[in-house]
Amino acid sequence: MTTLTETTVAGIDDQRIANENSTTKFMVALDVDGTLVDHDGHMSVSVREAAQAVVGAGHDVLIATGRSLNATLPIIEQIGIDRGYAVCCNGGVTLRLDPDLTDGYEIIHKATFDPAPALRALRQKLPTAKYALEDEDGNFLSTERFQDASFGVEAIGVDFQTLLEATAVRLVVFSTENTRKSSPQPSRRSDWPASPIRSAGPRGWTSPPPGLQRPARWNGSAASWG
Repeated sequence: MTTLTETTVAGIDDQRIANENSTTKFMVALDVDGTLVDHDGHMSVSVREAAQAVVGAGHDVLIATGRSLNATLPIIEQIGIDRGYAVCCNGGVTLRLDPDLTDGYEIIHKATFDPAPALRALRQKLPTAKYALEDEDGNFLSTERFQDASFGVEAIGVDFQTLLEATAVRLVVFSTENTRKSSPQPSRRSDWPASPIRSAGPRGWTSPPPGLQRPARWNGSAASWG
C-alpha cells in the first residue's frame, strides 16, 4: 500500500488513516494483487473491512493495478469506492469514478501502442510462449486460449498475425520455459517500446504502453483531485 502524506511513518500512518475521528484527509494508493487480494484472487473479510473503513472515513482512495478494467471494477465495488480515480492496465487506462455517471465511471485517459515490434522480438526469444493483449476496446486477444484472472473477461483465441495487427493497451506473455531471471530484455533493443517487461506471475510478463508506468498515472490523478 502506498500512502501519500506530509510525514509518513511506516505502520503508524495506516492506523491514523483508519481512525474515523481524524480531521486529516489523505490520498491512499492501493495495488490489488498481493495487497487487497491474495494470489488466488480472494479478498479476506479483514482486508475488505479495513479498506472500507478508510473509504468511509472520507479519504481519497486510488486503485492502481496492472489488472484490466473489467478485473478492476469488482475490486472498486467491494471496497466501496464510488468517487475519485482508478488506474488500471499498468497505467494504460485511467478512470474517473462518479455515481452520477451512467456506468458509475468514465475513461478519461487511454494509452495505446503498436504491439508488433514487441511481439516479433519476444517470439524470437520465446517461440513456444503464449501471448495475449488487451485491445483498445477492452477485449483480450490470445494465442492458444491463454487465460489469466487479471484479464477480467474471457480471452478470444486468435492467431499470432491478428495480435500483430491489433492496437494494444498492454501485452502479456506466458512461458513455461523461462524464469524471471532469464526473461528477455527487449527494452534494450532499438525496435522495442521503451517500457520494461513487468512480472505477471511465476513465468509471465506484461508490458504497458511505451514509457508509461502506474506512478506516472498516480501523479496525474493526484493533480486532478487537487
